Amino acid sequence: MKAPQRDAGLSLLELVAVLAIFSVVALMGVQLLSQAMSNRDRLLRADARVTALTAVIAVLRRDLEQAIPQPDRSGKLPVFAIAGNSIRLAAPDGAGSTAILWRHDPSADRLVREGATGDAATLQLADVGAMRVDIFGETGWSDGQTWRADGPADLPDGVRVVLSLNDMGDVPIVVAR
Repeated sequence: MKAPQRDAGLSLLELVAVLAIFSVVALMGVQLLSQAMSNRDRLLRADARVTALTAVIAVLRRDLEQAIPQPDRSGKLPVFAIAGNSIRLAAPDGAGSTAILWRHDPSADRLVREGATGDAATLQLADVGAMRVDIFGETGWSDGQTWRADGPADLPDGVRVVLSLNDMGDVPIVVAR
């Protein structure tokens, strides 16, 4: 007598094993997708932060370059003063000069650029823990906490602004003539 032929289908044990393997693979895929989305969000935030920082640095550098004596048509030198956590300067424009004030607002941890007359802030950078300004002269770098250019001979050869960012550390911006 011949042995009965076995059906070629899957047993319940084989089916459970296949489902367990598929579940593990699906779980790994979900975790990978979740991590990829998290990385994308973090990179988008970092990109926005770097873009904002780049814009602020470009404007600050331009303002400082105009405040440090550059040849201009009128031959006038702009006013340039440092007081604590602010830089006041008058940059030449088409009609004479424009007063600009860069200041660190410690209560809000931000860097603000505004007109010296108290106009609304036109440019801001958040999460700035501190701002330090140094000047470069005949004796090298020195603290510029309270400093003012009263005449052409008083203007520094260079200015270094160090922004202490809460998330990126110290970012130095150096302008020399």
